[in-house]
Amino acid sequence: MSGLGLYVVRVYRRDPEGIAGIVEDVATGAQTRFRSADGLWQALRALPPAARGFPTNASDEEEE
Repeated sequence: MSGLGLYVVRVYRRDPEGIAGIVEDVATGAQTRFRSADGLWQALRALPPAARGFPTNASDEEEE
């Protein structure tokens, strides 16, 4: 991965067979499903690289 990004990882199943869930890029809404720990890493790598780092809160910018 070539940049910082903010991601949400939702795990729907975790048992002796492995894990399953979705990785979501907060900035773009892009989602990638995974069905194993290896799949989780592949899902993170498959998301587009972050273009601008972390999202900012507009109200924080107005106070400065």
